[in-house]
Amino acid sequence: MAAPLTKMREHIVKANILPAGLYGVEASHANKTTLRALRAAIANAIGPRSARASNDIVFNNTMCSGDLDPYTYVVTQRIMGLRRTIAKHPHMQSKIVQSIRLYSQQSNADCLPCGPVGLLIDSLHDVGATIDANLIIRKEGEAPIALTHMAWQHLKKAITDLCVNHRASIAQEERTHLHNVGEIGAQLTKKIVNGLGDKERKVYGHLSSGAAWSEAHLQDIGLSQGRCSHCGGAPEDITHVTWHCPAIHKHRQFKDLQHINPDVLPGYIKHGVPKAMSADIEATFWGDVLEPDHIQNHSPTCNAIGLQTCNRKKVIASCKNQEIIQVLSKYDLNNKQHNARQCFHNIKANRSEPHLPMPHRCHRPAPDDINVYTDGSWIHPLQQYLGLGGAGVWWPGRDPRVYQRLSQAEQELAHFQQYEGGLMLYTPIGGYTGSSTRTELAAAIIS
Repeated sequence: MAAPLTKMREHIVKANILPAGLYGVEASHANKTTLRALRAAIANAIGPRSARASNDIVFNNTMCSGDLDPYTYVVTQRIMGLRRTIAKHPHMQSKIVQSIRLYSQQSNADCLPCGPVGLLIDSLHDVGATIDANLIIRKEGEAPIALTHMAWQHLKKAITDLCVNHRASIAQEERTHLHNVGEIGAQLTKKIVNGLGDKERKVYGHLSSGAAWSEAHLQDIGLSQGRCSHCGGAPEDITHVTWHCPAIHKHRQFKDLQHINPDVLPGYIKHGVPKAMSADIEATFWGDVLEPDHIQNHSPTCNAIGLQTCNRKKVIASCKNQEIIQVLSKYDLNNKQHNARQCFHNIKANRSEPHLPMPHRCHRPAPDDINVYTDGSWIHPLQQYLGLGGAGVWWPGRDPRVYQRLSQAEQELAHFQQYEGGLMLYTPIGGYTGSSTRTELAAAIIS
């Protein structure tokens, strides 16, 4: 009953505790000491009850959609509240911009945040982000987020991801088993947690958050002799039970990873915390470049961690890696410093200011037959950093060289190609600003 009860608690926190406990936080100050106490209480209710548990990882291991961290809730509510204010009261945008400019002229020590705008700036600063007078949210290594132009259904997800990634960077500084983890694959973690059984989910929660006590830790406080109760060995940490103990190996049912050398794995992988995939093809999935003597061309280990063993595949990986480096250099990206998600997100992000020149109003009566076809499409709607769409228009029998020259909207928004049977107009749409509805509207505007 532990897992169903935990899931019920998560839904109660999401539907009742956060909205009630942080009501009105969009425009009012939240005491940070009280906020930390609320955060600890929620983590204690939905995660392992252990003084060793990392609350940052506990919030990553939830089964429900969304994020239950009060810090994330405060930031997202203030962002969404500001967006809603601008949408309902457009005349307030100039005052908001003026407030941001005034805050930017003051140092953090001389200026205490107050009011919705000041509190929003302070919240973004806590997660390593800023907002400028153009209402664009920026963070190092991340694609910019246009507060007023991003699709409403994607804005909350974008801000939540910003907070979750910052939370992982804090966790790696506070827990030794998370050293150098950087960004955690949040979606992969959700998939892992929801795919486990009740008992396995509880075990995974203890391992990944660091809540589990090893025999070495118990020996430090005088509660153990420092010997494994299964094999009698002297474990250094809890990974002895999950990776090294020969007595436990005999009872494993899943043996696909049994031949991997765990000594080449970083601590966070051995604790079940997936790091965001690296953009370096020649490195491991998490970006480590291992020396040959560390793995000694051990094929099972190399294949499992993403390294090539034969020379032919190494040459292919090196060539592909050079192609990636050339593409990333155009966007000031580095596959050593930016992971695959950041690279995809920055390349596909729309950095130009939205500009939609509207065509002149047509006063002619509509034709009896269809004279133009429009369509728009969007792929990966749930993974916006991979999202990519396009809008297309087909004018049968049209030739701008003869009649119906290209309009201003068609010239500025789309590429065109002349065919024997008509004219094709098309344009790509990418980044967080896209959606299937917007691609359809873009096609209609182009036509």
